[in-house]
Amino acid sequence: MAKPSGAFLLRFDDAQAASQQLSQRSVAQLEQALRDYLVEH
Repeated sequence: MAKPSGAFLLRFDDAQAASQQLSQRSVAQLEQALRDYLVEH
């Protein structure tokens, strides 16, 4: 089996970091929406 190239590994790390940022952002949005909801009710 061929070893993955450095470029592939770098791209994989980027994808992981991007998905992590995305999930953190959506969690923050959910928290904000929940706070807004609690304030309104």
